[in-house]
Amino acid sequence: MTNQRLAAVTYAIFAVVIALFLGHLLSETGVNFLKQPVIGEDTLWADVIGWVLAIGLAVALWRTPRAWNPSLEIAEELRKVTWPPLLEVRASTIAVIIATAVSAVVLGLFDTIWQFVSNRIYTPGL
Repeated sequence: MTNQRLAAVTYAIFAVVIALFLGHLLSETGVNFLKQPVIGEDTLWADVIGWVLAIGLAVALWRTPRAWNPSLEIAEELRKVTWPPLLEVRASTIAVIIATAVSAVVLGLFDTIWQFVSNRIYTPGL
């Protein structure tokens, strides 16, 4: 995959995400017109306007050299990255999950002990 194709796919993915976000945002504005169905029952005017705005934004950014050139440079740099193999990623992920679980248990114990000590100090009658 070339750098231009990688950048184009990234622009397309961002356009889809922005379109979905804008469609949802516009449908929640309270304007009744935007909640009217256009095609069938599922496609609202808010969705159509969101898609048009997102596609327009993606095309405008695509045709602007100030936005396009850094995208190509980022794609070029991503090609130079040495990605770790799957086994190393899996081992690192498992290590992070275990460390997180141990930290949660230790912090939970500290919290319980501190709560017990605080209750004894502030309410000695208990």
